[in-house]
Amino acid sequence: EDHLRAWLFDVAFEGPIRDRVFCVFERRDEDLDGPCAVTAGAPLQTSGTLHDSQITFEYDTEYQGRPVHLNYAGARQPDGSFEGKVREGSSAGTFVAVRK
Repeated sequence: EDHLRAWLFDVAFEGPIRDRVFCVFERRDEDLDGPCAVTAGAPLQTSGTLHDSQITFEYDTEYQGRPVHLNYAGARQPDGSFEGKVREGSSAGTFVAVRK
């Protein structure tokens, strides 16, 4: 299966924090990397893994002027999308990702 495709992540944290993140992953064995960009933002370098149906990846960015480190962990769904959790420090949210 081709894992060099683009993905659109709809991310929601508690409260009104929602974002869309566009990622293009390159896969080498189980390792993933490639750029992601938050809506209207600069590209962010990611690193992670895809093992069987489990995906994990992370990147550094800024939120309201402060540096943040985001960790994503999820699973492939029967329809081919991914769903899971995103964490930043003590904050947690959810994501749904579809191929673009």
